[in-house]
Amino acid sequence: MPRMVDPHFHIWDVRPETLPDGHNLFAPNGAPIYDVSCYEADIDRARTAGMEVVGGVHVEARSVAYPEMGGEALNKLCVEETAWVVAQLGRSGRAYNVVASASLEAGNAGETLAALVACSTEKVKVVGVRQILNHTPSWPRNDAVGELLDNPEFAAGFALLARHGLSFDAQLNPHQYAKACALFAAHPEVTVCVNHLGTPTPAHVTPGTPENGAYTAGLAQLAALPQCYLKISMLWYAAPAPADGAASPYSDACPDVAAAVDAAVALFTPRRCMFASNYPVDGLKQQTCAGIYKAFAAHAARYSQEDQERLFAGTACEAYKLTVG
Repeated sequence: MPRMVDPHFHIWDVRPETLPDGHNLFAPNGAPIYDVSCYEADIDRARTAGMEVVGGVHVEARSVAYPEMGGEALNKLCVEETAWVVAQLGRSGRAYNVVASASLEAGNAGETLAALVACSTEKVKVVGVRQILNHTPSWPRNDAVGELLDNPEFAAGFALLARHGLSFDAQLNPHQYAKACALFAAHPEVTVCVNHLGTPTPAHVTPGTPENGAYTAGLAQLAALPQCYLKISMLWYAAPAPADGAASPYSDACPDVAAAVDAAVALFTPRRCMFASNYPVDGLKQQTCAGIYKAFAAHAARYSQEDQERLFAGTACEAYKLTVG
């Protein structure tokens, strides 16, 4: 059975006493504590797609819960989230590492990065930081924070990542790719993992549209940077919206999305692409881990066995310094 590493999932505790006044997160299946055992019960359904799940990378979520909070105050909560996640993952017999969050534009960015790394244990390492960059449309703090890629304080905080041995998870809109490439190129020592196929909309993956041309050209710019990897995930976001109440289609049922995945893999090569679940978020769109990975298997079938190993496990292990048994 092929081995699989999931490089993008979330766990959280949304009880009022642990997430007071929080927004945007939810209780999967009505359970306010979605812990590592809940996640593993979900991801193990990928076995029906013929996968043996051996580990993964947790990606922060708490930053989306406080869109109105300033950077220094939010950084304290990011450290708290990271400590809880590391403890949770340490209970599992599987191999996990962590991508935390930090407001890199904040005055306490450097001490926050040090505190995040200090949350690491011998078993579970903090290996990266995600700060959501999407602006116009903004996810979810950036209407107030503005375009971070124009912010010199953010650029200064980004430059600190290498000092702490941390990668950067980049979630951004296609129209931001050029600015991001300029920043990334100035720091070639920082590994960058672009989230969710670069968050294209249906217009971006529809052949012949201006958006599609800009998206493809921007992805090529990112792919030209050797430190950049691409996560193939959250593909429902690029698919046409389903009828009210209907489940979002899986990517193998959307020809334009499937073609966009193929084109992205051609640009980055399988050595810098990785399939990811984005669970439990994708569950909100009535996606199951079994369905997500069956669709990924359909995409991967055209590649060699070596390339499939990279897409399902090897690339993630390399990008996130993860050792699996």
